[in-house]
Formats: sequence, C-alpha cells, structure tokens
Amino acid sequence: MRRLAAGAGATLSPLGRVSGIGSKCLDVKGGKAANGTQIQLYTCNGTAAQSWILGKDGTLRALGKCLDNARNASTNGNKISLYDCNGSAAQRWSVNAKGQIVHVASGKVLDATGGATANGTVVQLYTANTNKRQVWVTPK
Repeated sequence: MRRLAAGAGATLSPLGRVSGIGSKCLDVKGGKAANGTQIQLYTCNGTAAQSWILGKDGTLRALGKCLDNARNASTNGNKISLYDCNGSAAQRWSVNAKGQIVHVASGKVLDATGGATANGTVVQLYTANTNKRQVWVTPK
C-alpha cells in the first residue's frame, strides 16, 4: 500500500479505492449520487461508490460528484458528503505527508468518527492529530 498522493499532469487522476482504519474503504453511502449523501467507512467491495478520482483542481470525486465539507464549516464533527462539483472552497482537498486528507479552507482532516471500524462509520471533519483514524491509503 502507498500513501494517497495527488497525480501530476492529468486533469483527473484515478485513485480507485481509498482505505482507512480497519482497512475499510471511503464509501458513498448506499452508492447514491444524490447531493448530501453521507460518506462512510465500508468493507472494500470494488463498487463505483468506492472508486475515487483526484482532480488536479483539488477535488476528490466519486459517482460524478465531489467530496464536500457541508457549509464549508470548520467545526469538528462537520458532515462530509457528496455534492455537485461547483468549484467552491468546500470541495478543495490536499494530502499531507502523514496520509491525511486535508480540507484546504479549514486545515482540518477526514476522520472516522470515534475511531470506529464498523460498516457505516461516519466520516467527519476533525482537527488533525496522530490517530490512525485520520490516515488514508490507496493500493499500488
């Protein structure tokens, strides 16, 4: 496994699955592309709901939509969902050397709520720390 890293050159760089704590994948709940659909941890299964693309513009995409920090808030526990790509700061992400996916505007990171590993564990925005629940990887 290697740490998640932005691709150079292409406008969109396919990542495929992105896994976190408990080897569970970053997943769009129910595989639904509706705006506001919750992002969760789920057993890796190779579906489109777990196939992520990193945009050169800093977006992280699945099912033709973008990973979105609701209301572009910086509150710990803020909802992370799927939403139409719109170029807003709520949809800009970067990856740091620790493998954390960082929301650029707030400086906070994607976090598996409570460090849980069960299917359906909500992925939230949270202050960066050293917990494994904030480290994300993608297969080679």
